[in-house]
Parts: sequence; structure tokens; C-alpha cells
Amino acid sequence: MSSAGQPRRESGYELSRPVLVGYLAGVALIMIAGQLGRLTGVRVTGETFIPQVVSFAGRLAQVNPGDVVMAAAVLVFLFTAQSRWPRLPGPLAAVLLSTAVCAIFGLGRHGVALVGHIPAGLPAPGLPKVHLSDVRELILPALGVLLVAFSDDVLTARAFERGGESIEANQELLALGVSNAGAGLLHGFPISSSGSRTAIGLAAGAHTQAYSLTALASILGVLLFARPVLASFPEAALGAIVVYAAVRLIDVQAFRRLAAFRRSESVLALAACAGVLVFDILYGVVTPVGLSVAELLWRVGRPHDAIQGLVPGLAGMHDVDDYVPLAVRAGE
Repeated sequence: MSSAGQPRRESGYELSRPVLVGYLAGVALIMIAGQLGRLTGVRVTGETFIPQVVSFAGRLAQVNPGDVVMAAAVLVFLFTAQSRWPRLPGPLAAVLLSTAVCAIFGLGRHGVALVGHIPAGLPAPGLPKVHLSDVRELILPALGVLLVAFSDDVLTARAFERGGESIEANQELLALGVSNAGAGLLHGFPISSSGSRTAIGLAAGAHTQAYSLTALASILGVLLFARPVLASFPEAALGAIVVYAAVRLIDVQAFRRLAAFRRSESVLALAACAGVLVFDILYGVVTPVGLSVAELLWRVGRPHDAIQGLVPGLAGMHDVDDYVPLAVRAGE
């Protein structure tokens, strides 16, 4: 599959360009829908895109003006910083400034929702209390968690892959296993990748693993020292930062290039986006992949035929259909 007239080589487990463009757009819209409650103060229910949007639309009367103003101000600041001061860490500056404003002016007392109390302390490591009978019951669910988590991890890695990077599926599996082993020893939940956090990291300028180490140090600092500071962080600002990262994932120009190159590829991109919105992030990719295979079979079943001919000034034989219109315009 190619995009904008440029051939693209795919590995056996790599998604085509139209699928990736549509997938990321769908992820972005899901991220935005998930923040509607924080942005507006509306109590939004539902776990997927459509129920969240329907729930939000039915409760517009609950909109909190203070949250909306805070979210709008943070979004204006982030996009302004992106265009005028690209080297400024916009999301970090937004966190610090919005927290300072809420703390100084006491906006929490005027209806702006704050993060509030953050639990202190670190989890104590220890082996989980699991008996042999529990192991037998957990084997099949654990395999299901493994397949879903690993698929989501590799898919997210491919979707956010940048030029010059190489994603090794075996290394991703090893990292995922070690991370979950550590989570188990610390009595945590099973973990995988996160499209929203990855997008925020890229928006903040992350390029290496130093970003993850910095995030770890920041979390430890919050749990040990900085809890009172972040307690004044407005939830609307948090939602605005996520929306800012999500908007950057929607590549409108890529949709236009796909439509200009081949309409079927733009349909694949839109199908990928719709599939993600309807069936959620992981299973939504099945829809465009199936359509991609169907389109390939359709094109194989109707191969292009060509009449070869000589073209003045060009070596070799060429498809005459590519040059007849030129010859007609030239009066030949």
C-alpha cells in the first residue's frame, strides 16, 4: 500500500499508511471524548466513544463555566506556545501556570474542579498470595490479558513510530513481561501501552527513554514531597493537555493526500477511524485490515492491462494510455 504516490515497504506485522492515519485519528477522537467531563465539569458516563458523546450531549445543562474557561485558556496557551515558542515545554508550563493561578486566586472555592488529595507513600513489594488452585483458574485469563496487552503495545508502537526508528516486537514483549512482573511484585494492575500518554509525551518533546525516567522521578517526587502542590492542579487543565496532544495526532493533510492519490486508500483511512470509534482502539483495527485485504483481492482479480508503445524521447516501451492525452494536447 502506498501513500501520496510514494511506495512504502511493509514488514509482515506493519500496518499500511492509510490504516495508521485513520487509526491515529480514531485514537485522538477517543482521547477527546474521554476528557469531555474534565473540560466542562459534566458528569460523563460510558467507557467507549459513542456512549461518552451521547452521555455528554444529554447533560449539557450541567456545564461548569469555570472549568470551560480554564480549559479554553490552557488550550490557547498550548497552541500559542507551539507556534511561537516551539522549544518551550508547553504542557509542563501549562501545569505549573494553571496550578499557580488556582492556588493564588483560590479558584477551587469558586467551582473549578481540582485534582485534590493525592495518596502518599510507596507500595510495599512482596510476592502475591496465590495458591495452586488459583493458578489453574488464572491461566486462561492471563493468556487473554497477554494477547490483548501485547497486541495493543505493538500496535501503539507502530502507530507512533517516527522516521529512523525500528520497533522490535521481541523486545517489546520482553519489556512488557518485565514491567508486569514488577507490577505484580508491587501489587499493581496488569499494564500495557497507552496511546494518550504516548501522545502527551511526544507533544512535550520526548525523544528517548530519558522521558520515562523523568516521569518516574516526577511520580516519586509527587508521592513523597509535592502532593500539596499538585492538589491545586485543575482537572480542566489536565483535560486540555490531553486534548492538545490528541489534536496533534489528526493528520488532515494525510487524509487529503490519500484522497488525491487513490480514493480507496482514503476509504481505508476513514474505515480505520470509524472502526476504532465503534469497536474501541484494539478491535477497531480489524475493520480496515479486512477492507484492505478485500481491496487487494479485488485489484488482483481485475489486473490492469496495458498496450505498450514507443514514446519519442524516452527509452524503452511504455503504456500508451499514460502518454496519449499528452500527445492529443500537443496536436500529434
